Amino acid sequence: MLRQVLSLRKVGGGLGNLLHVTGTTSPLQRRVSPFFQLGKVKRHRNGTLQTQRNNAGDSTKMTLEESIANIVNRDRLILLGLGGVFIGLLFLDSKKRNQNDIFRKKALKIHESVTKAQENVNEGNYPEAVKLYRAAMELAKSEPKEDVSHQITLEIVDQLANLAYELNDWQEAEELFKETLQRMVDIGYEKDSDAVIEASMKLAKVYVAMGNNDLATEGFKFCKETLDAKIQTLSDIPDDTLALFGMTLTEYGTHYKAIGQLDESERAFSRALAIAKQVLGPVHGQTSVIANDLATVYDEKGRYNKAERLVHRAISIARTTSPENLPAYTYNLGYILMHKGEFSKAKKALRQALRLAEENQDEETLELIKSSMMKLDVDTS
Repeated sequence: MLRQVLSLRKVGGGLGNLLHVTGTTSPLQRRVSPFFQLGKVKRHRNGTLQTQRNNAGDSTKMTLEESIANIVNRDRLILLGLGGVFIGLLFLDSKKRNQNDIFRKKALKIHESVTKAQENVNEGNYPEAVKLYRAAMELAKSEPKEDVSHQITLEIVDQLANLAYELNDWQEAEELFKETLQRMVDIGYEKDSDAVIEASMKLAKVYVAMGNNDLATEGFKFCKETLDAKIQTLSDIPDDTLALFGMTLTEYGTHYKAIGQLDESERAFSRALAIAKQVLGPVHGQTSVIANDLATVYDEKGRYNKAERLVHRAISIARTTSPENLPAYTYNLGYILMHKGEFSKAKKALRQALRLAEENQDEETLELIKSSMMKLDVDTS
């Protein structure tokens, strides 16, 4: 059996940008509304102040002292009212500042948990990373600023889904990727957005691991067709979107090869290889991975010459870009040569692959090589 080489993406996150806190929040700028309207006072030529007071239909003049006393009393009430409003506004502003301070402290705690979680991911301590991400998620969920809370929680759930995948906890990974997609819909992501496609592709890979080929096929088909349609409408395709399409085609091709639909797999890998050359360049490590993948399809279809040429190309690229893949590529070369009936060349390639696998401590490839060498000895004896 030929060996494909998987290029796994590390669990990462954009949480740093979401949780970056600088300085303190500026106080809310208050707008003063004309809540209190002062009464109009007529000023007469003689300097006395006069108000109109109804008393059995008669008008009565007030002395200057009475008027002043009345105005003072009224102004006291007005000042008391304004003071109450001012104190209320101060209270609201203080409350706002307190809320901002609480959010800032909470954001810092979330950022700290996420940072520590990522450190544990890098160290391979996935269970501790899960614990820290869950602590961060609980803090984010409790934040009343829903726009902030939803986006942060979405990022954390996505990280937890990736970790569940790495831990082979397929049931948990399925639930978390489904939750990730639902949160994206709730926030307003379009179904053809790169983020939705990537999460859908991961969910499809979970279904592969769970042995549910029907749901996996449905998922990969959705990703490929949706992204293909999106690209057709774009006059200027972003490199990230094109790279994601290449990744989607690679996963699609791998799945369709596994379920025996080799023509569909060949088409997908051929397009993925063209995209890799365009986006990454003809001598990039990922380009060699896809060339090797396509070679495995050609081998299963009995097109050995094309398979051999592609594997030689993959080996040539890997010597300078990704030597860790050389054991698998060289083993594949030996396997293809066996199919061609070129047994002496096949033995030479397999011996070279054995040495490379031992140097790289590639146990998986070592087992395949030993099995093929035994089979080759039997076939040529």
